[in-house]
Amino acid sequence: MKIVALREQDLEDLEILLPAVTDTEKIILVQIAHHLEAIRSDWTQKLKYFLEEQGWWTV
Repeated sequence: MKIVALREQDLEDLEILLPAVTDTEKIILVQIAHHLEAIRSDWTQKLKYFLEEQGWWTV
């Protein structure tokens, strides 16, 4: 749910979890984001920026 809601607190939670995220989880997260972007780009705007900052958007 945090992926869709992506409130400011959710971004902070994701940043805390970053060190524990595996490569497989990164790929799944990006796949989910790309799928959501195709359906509701307004929902994924913050997530896309966050993933781009991490260098993950193209994983």
